[in-house]
Amino acid sequence: MVKRFQGYKLGAAEVRGDSMDPSLQNGDTVFFAEKMISGNGIYALSIDEEVYVKRLEFDPFEGTIRVISDNSKYDPKLLPADTDRIRILGKIIGRLLVYW
Repeated sequence: MVKRFQGYKLGAAEVRGDSMDPSLQNGDTVFFAEKMISGNGIYALSIDEEVYVKRLEFDPFEGTIRVISDNSKYDPKLLPADTDRIRILGKIIGRLLVYW
């Protein structure tokens, strides 16, 4: 285990689609530290019970979370931070690269 992630339960998710291009590709496996929420970044999250890997920007002054696809052909979504629609599973800490 990588020392700086000791104490965190780690999870994995498969990236589906092109919404996070060029940062993440369709089929990439990403790893996340469960329940780690530490500022803006890429997270595994559930919106309306559907799991996504997206970039999140938190605005504590407005009480909102901006849900962003890195691929510019997809528009960002703005959600209230206190909504029941969104559940942050954990912050993405790495991805698995397979060369074959």
